[in-house]
Amino acid sequence: MSKRDNKVRVMITSSAEGTTAAREFTEIYREMFDVMFREIMDFEEALREAEEAAMTHMLYFRDNGNLVLTSLADEMGGYSLDITVDDLRRVLS
Repeated sequence: MSKRDNKVRVMITSSAEGTTAAREFTEIYREMFDVMFREIMDFEEALREAEEAAMTHMLYFRDNGNLVLTSLADEMGGYSLDITVDDLRRVLS
């Protein structure tokens, strides 16, 4: 499946402590998905913006080792998971 055919739209942002990881994963995700990167935001502000921009997912990096993965896809009903950056790396490898 080409990136253009993929319907996954991901917003990636972070707290001030998570900018390095957010930038790293933005580059990785851009190879696979439609990605919108935003500079430092708080979680609630980021979630509102992701919903308004019709994103299907949001990655919010709390720091360079931990993040919140949020699904905004209607068919999934929406959920948030606290995961580690290492967990995400394992899934993508």
